[in-house]
Amino acid sequence: MSIAIINRDFGKHAGAIGLGLTRFAKDQSLASSVNVITSSNSRDVLALGEKANIRLFLAKSLTSSGSGIAMRLFEVIYFSLFVVVSLIKSRPKLVYVTSNPPVIIPFFVSIFCYLTKSKYIYHVQDIHPEASSLVFKLPK
Repeated sequence: MSIAIINRDFGKHAGAIGLGLTRFAKDQSLASSVNVITSSNSRDVLALGEKANIRLFLAKSLTSSGSGIAMRLFEVIYFSLFVVVSLIKSRPKLVYVTSNPPVIIPFFVSIFCYLTKSKYIYHVQDIHPEASSLVFKLPK
């Protein structure tokens, strides 16, 4: 089986989810062909690319948390296109995408999975409590 794992960061520096996804990719590579699609600058990710059954699709990270809004919007478009092209190249049977890429990317991935009949797993890794105030008021 061919698996694609899409997350913005992998490795120790990316916190628990980055480390967990790195371990998940390594474990799955023992029985499946794994495609890691990311824009991480971590050495851990480059080490993943040296694994026999892990194919690394690495986009250049263009922004940081201090970057301006225009540059961040450009990176969303750039990374979205990169993800779609990587999925077309790798043709995975299962796609695991997290909420760490901009939220538009899981939407594009879901369309890809629908069209190719691939299995789709969307992992919402963090819920922002302030988002709930848009739906209903929380007591202070």
